Amino acid sequence: MDRQYFTRHLAMACLYLLAVSIAWSASGDAFYQSPGWVLFMVLSTLLYPFARYLVQACAYRLAGRRIWTRGFFSEDVNSPGLNALLSFLCMLFAIPLGTAYLLYRLFAKG
Repeated sequence: MDRQYFTRHLAMACLYLLAVSIAWSASGDAFYQSPGWVLFMVLSTLLYPFARYLVQACAYRLAGRRIWTRGFFSEDVNSPGLNALLSFLCMLFAIPLGTAYLLYRLFAKG
């Protein structure tokens, strides 16, 4: 993972956090009064780029890069619905997946 990839996906995660915070506040709920929710949301935002990278790397490794860049997936991979689903799943599982990837990188190098 390079710096540009990390920065781009961290910015996207921050936009997701902002959108969820605005929607949650507009509904009248005070999520920010619960330190657990705030911690969960901030950790998910910070670990999102790592989780997304891990999911993409696993998909490329399992099926090969060619299958994701030709045919059915090349036409639909840039669809908003598929990207939204991938982003939602990565954000939802950002803490376990991002933590697993970070631990792997730490112990693989050290």
